[in-house]
Amino acid sequence: GCSLDYAADFLLGEVAIKHPTLERLDLSSNPHGVEGLACLLRALGRAGSKVSSLSVTDLRVNKVVGPTVKYRWQDPSDSYKLNLWHPQHRGVLRSLLSRSGGGTGKALDGFSQMDPPTFSLESCTKLDPYGVMSVPTEGVVSFGYAAASPGTPRGGGNPLEKVQGKHLQGRTQIDFKRCSALMLGCYTSCRTDAQRTVFLEAAAQAWRLKPGHIALILRL
Repeated sequence: GCSLDYAADFLLGEVAIKHPTLERLDLSSNPHGVEGLACLLRALGRAGSKVSSLSVTDLRVNKVVGPTVKYRWQDPSDSYKLNLWHPQHRGVLRSLLSRSGGGTGKALDGFSQMDPPTFSLESCTKLDPYGVMSVPTEGVVSFGYAAASPGTPRGGGNPLEKVQGKHLQGRTQIDFKRCSALMLGCYTSCRTDAQRTVFLEAAAQAWRLKPGHIALILRL
């Protein structure tokens, strides 16, 4: 282990989505905690990720402390003060910029009260040669962010559908093939009931689980 925690997992999730050849990750003996492991599972569950094996043997629980900014995937609406020298803070800004604008049309519409007012969000959205947003690596920026209200899965106005739509926010739709591969590699690498509980809580945060997924977990 090398003390990989929530902040590191947040950034590893970004890399795992974009990396063209990464197929296996051994992140054993690290304090991922539920939130950190959820960052990894959320990314690895996407169809674009090529990672098919993740080992988290002897994972430990760890609180999100220090300068790390905890990102609420379901609804990141909040007031932010980001120190751009910190890699995870830059990752938070990239996540907010890439988040769908929903009914507002543009992701930038959710930002307000920028300080300094000269800070350019538009320039941050430009991609570098590696396909990563060009967020500055120094300075401090403060702002408010309001996420767009979630739609409904079928576009209807039923209040229960709106609740369902909110529940799906921030969770990755995962197919059974990827779920099976990650379960076999990750869940089975957990040695104790406490570690398996952390994994299941993280999976519930990260994935849009259906009855078939639950049945798969019960068979392990």
